Amino acid sequence: MSRGSRIHSQIEGYYHDENDIPQEWKNVLPEKDEVMFVEKEEMLSGPIPVPLIGIPDLVTKDYSIYDIKSGKPRAYYAYQLAFYKYIIEKLYEKKVPHLYISYTDRNEKVELKFSITDKDLLRAWSNIEKGEPTKCEKCSGCPIKKTCSIWNSDEDPQVVLDLIAQQKLIESTQDDISSYSDVMIKVDAMKGALKEQVLRLEDLKKVARKELEHKSYMKGLVKITEKTVKRLPEGFKPKDYSEEPDIYK
Repeated sequence: MSRGSRIHSQIEGYYHDENDIPQEWKNVLPEKDEVMFVEKEEMLSGPIPVPLIGIPDLVTKDYSIYDIKSGKPRAYYAYQLAFYKYIIEKLYEKKVPHLYISYTDRNEKVELKFSITDKDLLRAWSNIEKGEPTKCEKCSGCPIKKTCSIWNSDEDPQVVLDLIAQQKLIESTQDDISSYSDVMIKVDAMKGALKEQVLRLEDLKKVARKELEHKSYMKGLVKITEKTVKRLPEGFKPKDYSEEPDIYK
């Protein structure tokens, strides 16, 4: 771990009540009760085709941004803070009132002017798209190196962007294939269910056909019976055998 990373880790631990830090650092940092976020990764989708990822060191409750540095001042720090400002304002729909750099080695807190505008950032992106990127210094020891490791190479940024676009296309195609597979699995399941219903309907048809044949048979039997059974004459009364008849009369 680089010295800068160790300092960031100590300061992060301080705001999480895990350890203490030198008083000289406290003099250039906000109070604990003023801080809202510590080393929180923020990601913004749009207005450009790749997600914007930033990890401001400290964001206070009034949405002021602090960046912690252990080395000498650099010109690109203004772009870095402007980038954080752009993400925070778009995500939280709040105005960032102040941008600060806290130098732990110099025990100094510097407030930056809003010299880099949102248009400047978008213009930098436009330059990248044109193949004329504005490169910054190497990211050795940067706390967000893991997040943006794809940029830590000697490749032309435009080549990297093309690779990102191709990777996204591959991932999107894979997602489409997965979605298609899921749909086909559901279709096959529906086909199976429909097949079972068709088989049940065929069974019901067989039962209904047998019942119909039985009814037809019974109707025919009734007709045959009606034709063969002799009809009794009208007014016929059966004899009363309640008393034993006298056969000698």
